[in-house]
Amino acid sequence: MSTVKTFFEFCVSNEWVSRNPAKLVKNQRGRDASDRRSEQKLPFTDEELRKMYEACETKYGKQEVKWSRVIHHHRASGEYVRYNFKWTGQDLADFISVSVYTGLRISDVATFRIDRMQTTGEILVRTTKTGAHVYTWVPEWLQERIRARARQFGPCIFGEHRTTDMNVVTDVWRRKLNKLWVLCGPWKETPTPHRFRHTFARILLQRPGVTVRDVAELLGNSEQMVRNHYAAWIPERQERLTAVLKDAFSEKPKPNVIEIPKSGSR
Repeated sequence: MSTVKTFFEFCVSNEWVSRNPAKLVKNQRGRDASDRRSEQKLPFTDEELRKMYEACETKYGKQEVKWSRVIHHHRASGEYVRYNFKWTGQDLADFISVSVYTGLRISDVATFRIDRMQTTGEILVRTTKTGAHVYTWVPEWLQERIRARARQFGPCIFGEHRTTDMNVVTDVWRRKLNKLWVLCGPWKETPTPHRFRHTFARILLQRPGVTVRDVAELLGNSEQMVRNHYAAWIPERQERLTAVLKDAFSEKPKPNVIEIPKSGSR
């Protein structure tokens, strides 16, 4: 189509035709683009989460890691305050817990404020276009961890930030997570912060009674997108396919079943 459009532009410029008939033709999406839209997401397994928590406690947590002001190979000044410039394994464990139990993106977790959590343990995850609030809920032990961090570090439980550049804000946590993942590797699939969000979706979809619509509402995605990305963890999908197969083959011809002789008999 690119060649055709260029040819007709040449014809228009030479006044052979009055307009380019190929100009309004939209390019077809390639197979690669379709595959990328429908590719399955890779959540962390429960075992991988245990490995991370264990590394936070026994490896990363054993030696405090000093925070570096060198960001993206450039000197920075004053981006982060009120955190004593030290990070421990417990900080990483809390960061992972908030990520997995809320499904929030890394930027929202890094800037998480205590006022985002209600006294009942419900946490605001997003606001719809109509202005309605959507909440998730975290267990009591995580509620207490969040409150404890707020008492120690202030309203921003993972440190306050003077910069509004989210790349700078999230880069510190990406680097700390990368160090943790090195300690608890090797990995079959490359770990990334966004896989915590996929883990949130996976845990919900594996619970009986949770619908695709419920997960889509919490993530802020469409139901079709959830089906495309998390089909492997949608029980109703397999139940529907099993029902279809049972119905399709229920009355089809089948051979007479002959008992298989036992081993050694003739």
